[in-house]
Amino acid sequence: MAVFSKSYNAPLNGYRGLCALAVFLYHAIGAGLVPLSELGVLGYASSTLRYGVELFFMISGFVIAGSLQRQPEIGAFLRDRFIRIYSAWAPAVAVLTLAMWALRFKLFEDVTASRALGIFLLNFYLVPPFVPQSWQTADGLQPYVNPASWSLTYEWVFYLAAAACVALRYEKDAPVRALRSGWLVLVIGFVIAFPRALFFLPGLVVFRYARWFERHKALLRMPWLSLLTFLFAWSMTGADKAELTETMLDWARDGRLLPALLALLAAIHMFASITLCATPRFKFLETRPFQFLGKISYSFYLWHAPVIGAAKRLVSALIVPQIGAYAGLACLIFGSLALTVPLAWAAFEVCEVRFASWLRELLKPQPTAAILRVQISDAE
Repeated sequence: MAVFSKSYNAPLNGYRGLCALAVFLYHAIGAGLVPLSELGVLGYASSTLRYGVELFFMISGFVIAGSLQRQPEIGAFLRDRFIRIYSAWAPAVAVLTLAMWALRFKLFEDVTASRALGIFLLNFYLVPPFVPQSWQTADGLQPYVNPASWSLTYEWVFYLAAAACVALRYEKDAPVRALRSGWLVLVIGFVIAFPRALFFLPGLVVFRYARWFERHKALLRMPWLSLLTFLFAWSMTGADKAELTETMLDWARDGRLLPALLALLAAIHMFASITLCATPRFKFLETRPFQFLGKISYSFYLWHAPVIGAAKRLVSALIVPQIGAYAGLACLIFGSLALTVPLAWAAFEVCEVRFASWLRELLKPQPTAAILRVQISDAE
């Protein structure tokens, strides 16, 4: 595996902010104040922003490959990933569940306390993409407390897959190699069943062949064209569900594998251009606003949808009847952004920094008795 020398990649951090902003705009513009069909080309363009999550997955592929190279001890890697996810997710899902239950949101209408607890636990353990239909709402919706949580489920599957592959890589025993092969089959099966998971691959490819891309930077031109190609080609697949609906086997039958492959190749080109800073056209990602947004991007991602939902209620009641839907949409976008940024910053400081630090101390491995005896004897 190639070694990526930079300890801090400013374009990659700014790219996080760009992805978070893309998903935010998709949810704000698509909130329903103005039908996307009335927005024409802008409506179609904004609909493709939902694939900002796939752009996030590319970052995970790249970062996790580097993390496993630097920290090949699997237990430490999984502990670090657990803290990274749950330091922000656990407080968010607890607060949102209590608020939605107290205010009797649709998901919690006429539910018992045990049912509400079940919904909380499903979301806490990031299970909703896999729950049976019996747990869906009357409208056929999955029981998401936060609509962003499905991507965290995909992240955990990727973490476990990467850790298992590394753990089994150097084993020479035939049974263990067979286990590794079986695990890889399961991982491939997951990607076939949940096609949006395909986009962890560009990050892995760019990390693995970083030196090759650096030697061939002349090929990494026109990244905006690659980005637009990715958005257009991937939208042709219709991949907009987190749950098990259409698989790659369905795409093979109706010809959608070709645009999926085109989207994958375009994503690799675009991500290599950004990550390796091969073009000055992405220098804006190194500016302070995008660096700040990249730093708080995880908390921003977790809290933007609830903020947009709450703001939509206010805008629909107070602004749209007075000055119209289009003005209401503008107020929703800018008002939600103005609320989400400070909330995300506060969540970052409290949860991702302080709470995460406490968790690291709490979960830090304790030295065994044998090690302690050696330390004591050395001290003597």
